[in-house]
Amino acid sequence: RGWSTEMACRIHVHDPGARFNVDAMKDPEQRWSNLDHNWHVAYWLHEGLRRFANITEDPGSADVIFTAHYFLTYNPRSAPLFFGAPLKAWHTALQKGPKGLFRGSPVLQRRFAARPSDFVFAPILLACQHARKAPWLRDARWIMTELHFGQCLYRDGFDIVAPQVVSSATWAPPPAPLQDDEATALPSEAQRRKHFLMYFGRIGKVYIEPPMTRLRFDMWAALRGHPNATFVATDVADSVIPYLSPGDPSTPPPCAQCSYACKQCIQLPPDDVSLSAGHAIRMTDASQYARLMRDSTFCLVLRGDNENTRKFTEVILAGCIPVLIADMPAWPFARRLTYADFSVEFDWRLASADPAAVVRHLLSLPASRVAALRAAVGRVRRKFFYHGEPAREGAVAELIKDLCARHPASSPPSDRHVQRAHHQKLYDARTGATPTNGTLESSAKLPRWLACTARRYGREHMGTSSFSSRLKTKLPAGACSARSAGGAFSGHRGARASKERRALQAANRRVAAAG
Repeated sequence: RGWSTEMACRIHVHDPGARFNVDAMKDPEQRWSNLDHNWHVAYWLHEGLRRFANITEDPGSADVIFTAHYFLTYNPRSAPLFFGAPLKAWHTALQKGPKGLFRGSPVLQRRFAARPSDFVFAPILLACQHARKAPWLRDARWIMTELHFGQCLYRDGFDIVAPQVVSSATWAPPPAPLQDDEATALPSEAQRRKHFLMYFGRIGKVYIEPPMTRLRFDMWAALRGHPNATFVATDVADSVIPYLSPGDPSTPPPCAQCSYACKQCIQLPPDDVSLSAGHAIRMTDASQYARLMRDSTFCLVLRGDNENTRKFTEVILAGCIPVLIADMPAWPFARRLTYADFSVEFDWRLASADPAAVVRHLLSLPASRVAALRAAVGRVRRKFFYHGEPAREGAVAELIKDLCARHPASSPPSDRHVQRAHHQKLYDARTGATPTNGTLESSAKLPRWLACTARRYGREHMGTSSFSSRLKTKLPAGACSARSAGGAFSGHRGARASKERRALQAANRRVAAAG
């Protein structure tokens, strides 16, 4: 089903009542009164559809039905990163089936029973967990910003990926794209920018979903002293120091694997970089933070506690070339945008193993390529800004195009294990091609312990060792046993593995020092 990508379809908006949307926004103790909230996608889409030219009051004549359920959960101002139970107990209505949400409308109930894929919902984060408990809702199309531990649905060609919300005037892009004469001046402008590669933000919880959630720490530990990178973390006191070994932070930690039960699982490279390097307090001035991005040629968009981040939207709006390193199965609006034209993407597993190689690859790009990337960011960035006018270029207009895009008439499988394999396949297909499109491959033979890590990751998470086959280290039979790997996989870190790890880190520092 589906109609076009040019907003030619007719859309009906079903408002289930204030309990499911605006009432929760009125609570002064909650953060949802802030319209610039990261996850206010449903609100902004609802606002835009009020002004949509092809809106229809007749659900029977609509091609798409958007249910204006905001799926808001407990998110107090005092704890911005905490999300809890559904506000106004909206989940109890979902448990009653379609009649709980479409009460008073037999037309909508019959339509959902016949063609559930005509309906679109936009749950976010913890709301996905509650929405999944209503099996009937899985037959509809979902709008999601990230997978949130596999709870949020993304079925390629069926569901929709939205960027996190950025709507404040600080980030508003200029009204017109870069002109040709501006694009030709970009190489010299890039040279004048203060930062070559920049990241400023949180490291997050390394133990929350390992190994993916170690990415930011691994990048920070390796790049905070790099001459070509500005990597600054704002939560070192909370996310790093408590989980290092007491005394010498470069000694192997007590925990070989990160987990909620064993959080002391990280260590710093044994170098001369002070622990205070790459550490700053959080910026409270949004304009100063935006200027930092605008003064950078490349900006890192790293997976944190979840797969996506508001930084993805901010970087693009700032006109900085996004360096994408995150296990997202798809990026927003990828049906119409060619990401290779305006971004550089790296496989998070290889970037985490060798962060300095990311810098080396970016430094190797010709000035003409950097100029082309910068010009392309300028052309697409208005598509990522949230405002309520669907006739004007912006994130809402792009989401409406996705609502109207062609999709299967019935929903693909929603089982979490099937979804995880599906997402991994999508990710590998996107990042596993060649270095020329931004994929990072090891340029040197990896130590055995690291190659074994790749093989083990492939077997545990992908059911295959194909990932390790992309590395240049050839492993003989039995090479990854606990004995031959220096004890690295027997619950503790062996001396041999630690020695090889230090050798790799020293080699990376020599390469970094050479520029």
